[in-house]
Amino acid sequence: MHTGLFHEIDFEKDQKWSGHLGIPFSIDRSPYFQLKIPIFRIKNGAGPKLLLMAGNHGDEYEGEITLTRLYRRLDAKAVKGEITILPFANLPAVMAARRRSPLDEGNLNRAFPGDAGARRRSASRTSSSTSCFRAMTSSSTSIPAARRWRTCPAP
Repeated sequence: MHTGLFHEIDFEKDQKWSGHLGIPFSIDRSPYFQLKIPIFRIKNGAGPKLLLMAGNHGDEYEGEITLTRLYRRLDAKAVKGEITILPFANLPAVMAARRRSPLDEGNLNRAFPGDAGARRRSASRTSSSTSCFRAMTSSSTSIPAARRWRTCPAP
């Protein structure tokens, strides 16, 4: 089973960037379906790294709105280091305006730091979250700038 995270983030380039994380989620119509989770990133030189997340619960809008506005208002030149923003971490729940994901009834807020012994779908969600954090906090220069994916051990 593929548990990789698809993205086109160039971790080395100084820029203000927005895009999506593609998280595989198999559905009956297609085994290649991906959840496209919005991600924003600002990098300007060396310095501290900050990860901001909102939207663990889809029915709590304050953080989602605040982080989206913050990204729009931040000037990349004013940043020293890196800021990565996930404004809608549990996008299916956000789109459904529900606390839990309508895809699997999972509560993303209960998936941290993860439990390898949990039900399969919960472990898959946790594995994707772990991949996501590894990708966003990586400082490796060996990651090519072209399209790539990262994997975690299957749960």
